[in-house]
Amino acid sequence: MNKAYHFFLLAFLLLSISCQRHNNVVKILKVTEHNSAKVSDSALFRILERETGLKIEMSYDLNEEVALERLWNKTIDMAIIPSNTIVSDTYGNEDESSIRTVLPLLPRFLMILTSPGIHVSNLKELLENNVVLYEDMSAMDSVFFENLFLAFNINPAKVVARAVENQNLKAQLNPAAVYVGLTHLHNPFVLKLVEKGWSMFSLDKVSNYGHGSNAEGFQMAFPWAYPFVFPKSFYEGQPEEPALTVAIQDVLVTRDDFDDETVYKIVETLIEHKANLVRQNNIYQLLPTEINNKSLSFPLSKGTLHYLNRDKPSIWFKYANMIWPLLSMLAILAGAFASFQKRLKRRLKERADTYYAELIKIRSNAIYDGDGSLNEELLEELRQVRNKAFHALKSNKLLADESFSIFLKLYQEIADEIQQKSESNQ
Repeated sequence: MNKAYHFFLLAFLLLSISCQRHNNVVKILKVTEHNSAKVSDSALFRILERETGLKIEMSYDLNEEVALERLWNKTIDMAIIPSNTIVSDTYGNEDESSIRTVLPLLPRFLMILTSPGIHVSNLKELLENNVVLYEDMSAMDSVFFENLFLAFNINPAKVVARAVENQNLKAQLNPAAVYVGLTHLHNPFVLKLVEKGWSMFSLDKVSNYGHGSNAEGFQMAFPWAYPFVFPKSFYEGQPEEPALTVAIQDVLVTRDDFDDETVYKIVETLIEHKANLVRQNNIYQLLPTEINNKSLSFPLSKGTLHYLNRDKPSIWFKYANMIWPLLSMLAILAGAFASFQKRLKRRLKERADTYYAELIKIRSNAIYDGDGSLNEELLEELRQVRNKAFHALKSNKLLADESFSIFLKLYQEIADEIQQKSESNQ
């Protein structure tokens, strides 16, 4: 019996663990050129799985629309896409509004390499007069290069281009003299070209950066791009001098209905463990820790906003230095007002007491008036006291409260007593 119980308990635990693991799976699709090295992704996965308990399942594609469509169909949870990705008219505004940015990741760079012996400083001349190699492009890559050609006044019809195919490198290079790609740093084809002695082309003199360089001009026309300077000897001797180019950011996106807590954990892990990522792969020095909304096509996820606002004080705390003195002043004023009201009521009550005293004095005189000869005089005094009281009430020197009601009752009693005494003496 005990063995059977233990067996079913163990089976239940294993099933629970299996279900828990299944529920913690996050499926991510990355849009990237096929020849890009994916080694840098492994460091990211290890950090996420270790620090969050999530299991990351990664797949790759070259089409941004496939990534977005799979997000909408919920066959994936997240996608890594270029920051310039936009939703085509085919899908409409409703689908666009459901995409949320988790955070920017690593950039991809405009890589332009020239074969040995090519010495051209003008991009238009370089591309229009040489055979150009390029790798498979996504739709957004094509948009990028359309804008690049427009910005540099390059006629696409004059560009002789060949796509990189699965052939040996020697066949690829003959007779090509230029390589152009919007690619990640670990592209193996780029690394092979560098080993062959190809040089990195600079869009402008680095000294012009910050003074209206060609890269900054392109950024004005294509706001998703930003200037980037490759330092000297970045690629084992290349470039021989610093080279100015442009880059666009890869962005991790999800749906607006994806779990906010999971998004929070992913953002927190990648930002706060950047140093660990760099130790595993120095490419993660380029991982941004600050998020610039201006370069993003989609609004930030709620989970990301919760992380960014984690240390921000509440509005009460934020304005405490202003609120507490104000509240203290209001409390003092309220106390002073309450004290003033009490004093005012006390003074008004004291005034009412003076009228009581006059009425009681008149009653005393009426009692000691044995023959009733003073009745008319006393009634007149009584009426004068009443008139003074009403005048004080009208001028707000008395309150129409219970004290005044008592005054009126006392007045009427005394008046009735005097009247009765007057009638009995006749």
